[in-house]
Amino acid sequence: MKLSNIAIILLALLCVGLSFVVATQLPCNCPPEQPGFGTATISYLEDENDSLRKNNRQLDKQLIRFRSQADSLRQSLIITKHTIQELKQQQHENLSRLDSLNSLELYGFFSKFNP
Repeated sequence: MKLSNIAIILLALLCVGLSFVVATQLPCNCPPEQPGFGTATISYLEDENDSLRKNNRQLDKQLIRFRSQADSLRQSLIITKHTIQELKQQQHENLSRLDSLNSLELYGFFSKFNP
């Protein structure tokens, strides 16, 4: 046999041995009483399933609440944007009105003095 064939066989055996060691050292989430698929494991999994369903219901309620808040914020944003546009329009109207005033009228406008 060639040396490379022997090295490949040794590496394969080493990989199998290491995978066995790693597999035996991994933690198991099964209940400690019975590690197989017995009655205790099934009831444990059913309890976990119920817990996850309860979590899902709570998350669904939060999602509905967040969506309604997002809709409310969108409406507020639309109203605010509309208000800003109205204020800009009023500002431009006031500026154009001020542009048309002569110096005496400007003095009266800013001093609140009306002769």
